[in-house]
Amino acid sequence: MADEHEDVGQPERVEGPTPAGGAYALAYFYDDARNSVPKEQSTGMEIQEFDDDGRMIHRTYLEKLPA
Repeated sequence: MADEHEDVGQPERVEGPTPAGGAYALAYFYDDARNSVPKEQSTGMEIQEFDDDGRMIHRTYLEKLPA
């Protein structure tokens, strides 16, 4: 079965149980214009959680608040 990972830049993969009960998570890093950037340059991120079959079960968006 093909997984449901979205092509939104180079992710950082984290193995193990996720908060939503998934098997692993992928974290994508963005700048203010939602361009994919390295983690160190990011101002926001998207975390996608997946089950054992590669199906996305939860998505979380995070962004830096204005100072």
